[in-house]
Amino acid sequence: MKYSFHPNPVVGMTKIFILAIILTLIVYTYREILKNVVITFLEIIWIISLIYIATIFIMSRFYSITLDEKSVTYKRGIFWTKEIMLPYHRITEATYIQGIVQRILRVGTLIVDTAGGSHMAIHVEDIKSSDLKMIIGEIKTKSHADDGE
Repeated sequence: MKYSFHPNPVVGMTKIFILAIILTLIVYTYREILKNVVITFLEIIWIISLIYIATIFIMSRFYSITLDEKSVTYKRGIFWTKEIMLPYHRITEATYIQGIVQRILRVGTLIVDTAGGSHMAIHVEDIKSSDLKMIIGEIKTKSHADDGE
């Protein structure tokens, strides 16, 4: 059976939204100095923030992790795509980490590593916690099944 997962854009979108609020408060604090350009600054802040939030949302659809019977496939990219396919028997470690913001938003970073590599084979941020546990459980089950063959 084949399972596909996409990153959840909520963390990146939340960070941009908080940054926009902080910048808005800074501009509002200096409204007497800025006088006639306060509205312009606020418009620029929020237009750029909304464009960036939309970009994060759209980009999250172009990242995917797919688990099938024989391998884990990581695919990313819009114009140029990169695809990494790891057979279960080559995977040495599958873990996840969660920062404080990720724990609050119930997402984490998936890390899948292989032997002989000096860097992580797959590193995907903002996967839902429930999906992370399923992915790691499936990888461990399949990689141990391959060990027994």
